[in-house]
Amino acid sequence: MDVKASPYDLLAGSDVIDLLHELFDKYNYKLRDEDGKITGKLSQAIDTPWIHIKPAIRSDGKPYDCYKWHKIMFNQISQKSKKPWVPSECHQCWKVVVRPQTLEQLFGVEQMMYALDRPSKCGLELRDRVFGHYGGYWYNESIDEGRFCYQLVFDAIKESDLLAPILDEVDENGRTKWLLLKRGCTEFEHACGDSLHWKISPEQKHIEALVNHYVVGDDQYRQQPEHLKRHVHKRWIEYAFENADPTVFKFTDGKPLYPAYRTYHQPEKMPPETPEPGED
Repeated sequence: MDVKASPYDLLAGSDVIDLLHELFDKYNYKLRDEDGKITGKLSQAIDTPWIHIKPAIRSDGKPYDCYKWHKIMFNQISQKSKKPWVPSECHQCWKVVVRPQTLEQLFGVEQMMYALDRPSKCGLELRDRVFGHYGGYWYNESIDEGRFCYQLVFDAIKESDLLAPILDEVDENGRTKWLLLKRGCTEFEHACGDSLHWKISPEQKHIEALVNHYVVGDDQYRQQPEHLKRHVHKRWIEYAFENADPTVFKFTDGKPLYPAYRTYHQPEKMPPETPEPGED
């Protein structure tokens, strides 16, 4: 027997203001005067660890609205629900991932990405749950496109003396360990389980319809300015020094970024005529 929803239940089930209250409280989102749509002013982050090579555009000509799908639907709604779910749009996202093992390889991956001219980014992996210091990502709309892209990247890496060692390490099945194809964002799999079993529920569709109708999408085609890219590159080098990456010295003329401290161990091997502390 169907239970008829009360007026309150109907209101609660469609209260998009309450659903997204954190956007108003913490991120300065507003209700737009002319139509009541929920909107926020987005801009390029100056603290980004990424170099964005080419924006990801879907086959319908629209940009990937990762801010709405990930930052709003997933972070603000899905993760706070009893059973987290992966946004519908993200089910069609397939990423070729490369894990450069050194700073030098990261710069090499960046140049390769420019040459391949596909939607991609590369930079520092600062997330605690990601294994490795550096990462590169190519964005694809289907598993078939992802596999095509994987092979394209594999062949390009294989031809590079600098990058070819990335392909040497393999897993227990003989598949490349530092070059792979995955589905969606890492956070989705951690919260929602194996991507092979992701499902889209009617309740999820209802919530997504509300968000898509009331929240203004981000359709800006952004390109990083050169001064921001220089800032990111500088940060890469500082991060590599902090994490004892020996290839960092190829970008500092062999010098440390900060003065070395004086050491006093093994006195028999110290330079001659080195005074002891306190001696004149």
